[in-house]
Amino acid sequence: SDGRASSHTYVDSGLGALPRLTQWSLCVRFQQLHGGQPATIFSYTNGTAFEELNLAIKWPSGEVLVMCCNYHIHQYIQVPVHLFTWHHLCVAAHLPNDTLHLAFDNKTWQLGAKRAESETTPASAAVRPNGRFVLGQNINLDAEWDVTQAFHGYLADFRLYNVALPL
Repeated sequence: SDGRASSHTYVDSGLGALPRLTQWSLCVRFQQLHGGQPATIFSYTNGTAFEELNLAIKWPSGEVLVMCCNYHIHQYIQVPVHLFTWHHLCVAAHLPNDTLHLAFDNKTWQLGAKRAESETTPASAAVRPNGRFVLGQNINLDAEWDVTQAFHGYLADFRLYNVALPL
């Protein structure tokens, strides 16, 4: 592809893609060519919770958006993202320990995972199983594809792990 997003520029796993996860890591290299609000790298839903697991870049504000587990995690992390530059991003969550780690290029962050408004305890938080994930587009089963939330650029070396990698 030439890096331009459209309603056809995404990878779709189909249903049944993930088991129940209490810890996970998402790693990817990306080059963003245009800013979306937000530009979705990874989106997962099992049909009961919109954005059950979501990773996106907000440009020009320079933020990584991480959402998980029916909004148990909803974090914006300030990062030095630049258009037309290859970046490495890795996010790891260990929900029972209430930890969220982020590595962006050569910088790392460690945060509490649970947002204050969450009604779910860290011990019971999990990614719900048997859903569908999409790379490069925000998935909402109740709506059409939204090109303004698509990732405009290149994704490479995408990895999803069922453990929280030490970052």
